[in-house]
Parts: sequence; structure tokens; C-alpha cells
Amino acid sequence: MKNIKAEICGETFPGMYAICCNCSGHGTVDRLGAIKEADRADPDFMRDYLAGVYDRACSKCGGTGKVIEVNVDILTYEQLENYNACVEAEIEIEAERQAEERYFYGLDH
Repeated sequence: MKNIKAEICGETFPGMYAICCNCSGHGTVDRLGAIKEADRADPDFMRDYLAGVYDRACSKCGGTGKVIEVNVDILTYEQLENYNACVEAEIEIEAERQAEERYFYGLDH
């Protein structure tokens, strides 16, 4: 088995492949989001939409449908402590980013 490595916060940990939660393993996501009612009435648009014409490659997995995650089941105690610290730091950074976004762009952004 190939030695898979996962990187988080600049540290490398043993990794494993997992199904991408962003695209559910399909490798593509809907480019349009919500469809307007007028578009739903257009049979040509709906045929193309359902056929995946408007889909784009998933940004999280790059279109592969899988991602590399840290394999916490095989971490040593020291690695697990480092990993938990990294996760907590990333959560704090993301919370700060979201707070700044709400401050500058409003709640509905």
C-alpha cells in the first residue's frame, strides 16, 4: 500500500483517501446553484442542466472525487496532540475569517 501523507498547518501526518464531502465523490458540482423559474420552463436548458453541461470540477478534490485526510486511527499520542492543536488553530482562523466577512459584507453575504 502506498504511503499516503496528509498535510495540515504545515505539518505532515499519516493520511488516507476519503470520499470528498463537497461533491459526494462525483468529482463535479453544480455551477449554477439555484435555478430561476424561467430557466426551469425552458426544456433545452433543463436537458443540458440535467445532463451536467453546467457542472464544474469540484474545488476541494480537483475532480477526482476523493481527498486525503489525516488517518487519526494510527497517530501516536504526540502526533494526535499536534493534530488536535492544528485543527483548533484552523477552526479559529476560519471563525475569524467569517467574522471579518460578516463585518465588511453583512450577514447575508
